[in-house]
Amino acid sequence: MKHMIELRNVHKNYQLGDYVLHVLKGINLRIREGERLAILGKSGSGKSTLLNMVGVLDNPTRGDVFIDGKNVSQMTENQLARLRGKKIGFVFQFFHLIPSMNVLQNVLLPMTFFGKKDVNKAKKILRLVGLGHRIEYMPRQLSGGERQRVAIARALINDPEIVLADEPTGNLDSKSGKQVLDTLLKINKQNNITLVIITHDVSITKKMNRIVYMKDGKIVKERCKK
Repeated sequence: MKHMIELRNVHKNYQLGDYVLHVLKGINLRIREGERLAILGKSGSGKSTLLNMVGVLDNPTRGDVFIDGKNVSQMTENQLARLRGKKIGFVFQFFHLIPSMNVLQNVLLPMTFFGKKDVNKAKKILRLVGLGHRIEYMPRQLSGGERQRVAIARALINDPEIVLADEPTGNLDSKSGKQVLDTLLKINKQNNITLVIITHDVSITKKMNRIVYMKDGKIVKERCKK
């Protein structure tokens, strides 16, 4: 099975006045196609920065990031934007839906960046996440769990091979959180999508193939499940 994501000796520093903050300290990580990976660690351990590297939202200070075998440091800004738009779907803790757009319009939004608009496809994905009956609702008319499932549908609209989720159940009650997790696991299984989740939720880690533990900018432990 091929590796969809690979980080080689990745460091990330931030200059804060005269002080240099070392956030990532030599990360080596390979993630297989179709894998379900959870990243755990306390606040400030570097989890979100690591996810930003995997999602090509930020550049390493040192080291290399490979997505589907291609070194992203050798890509132009246009190539990076296209890679993010076509190959990677993002799901965040705070949904980031456009309040003035209905559910269907929110899901279609990433597609419009490529000059496309496939309403039937959007409706199909909304049915997949259990929201086929909510397509004309506005975000304010939805529960938190429903809004997060809209965000998942939006992340899937361009057929990504990778879905990155940063605390996707962090703002949800346990029932809504379970529905969101079940949705993510379903798309991982049906579409063989590589799924990487940052979480503190133990119920999520139980469903992952592998768990990576971070501390002080380093991976300190890994646990694989058979």
